Amino acid sequence: MRKSRVTNVNDLPTGIVNITGTATQNQTLTATNTLADIDGLGTLNYQWQESSDNGVTWTDISGATNNTFALSQAQVGKKVQVKVSYTDGLGTQEIVNSSPTSVVTNVNDAPTGTVNITGTPEQNQTLTATNTLFGYSLTLRESNIAAVLLKNLVLR
Repeated sequence: MRKSRVTNVNDLPTGIVNITGTATQNQTLTATNTLADIDGLGTLNYQWQESSDNGVTWTDISGATNNTFALSQAQVGKKVQVKVSYTDGLGTQEIVNSSPTSVVTNVNDAPTGTVNITGTPEQNQTLTATNTLFGYSLTLRESNIAAVLLKNLVLR
């Protein structure tokens, strides 16, 4: 009887990587999985990725290497997925990607900045409002002075 040596081959992982949470700015996504590997499941590494071309290409998000990820303004209008990688018990690098999220939606961000009013609030003096971030209008005695771009008001 002849003896033959059996060579082990890599067994692909089974199971899936799933993302839970809502694809909306300021929400946190969580990666869960049902992964198994006959060759041994190593330590899982996470890398969140974003795509601005509907999932054709994916770019790693710098620093996003935990099983949770907080969506920011940078992901608005993009899809997000998580790549889970590990080295199995036989030394083979394995990678399993989640399905992508829907396109991340925006939330209405509160405005930032201030409006500065300079001048003396007296008759025949000019008040000037300055800022570069948003438009404004002035109200005098409960009547709105309708001019979004109005910057100067002469008091009479």
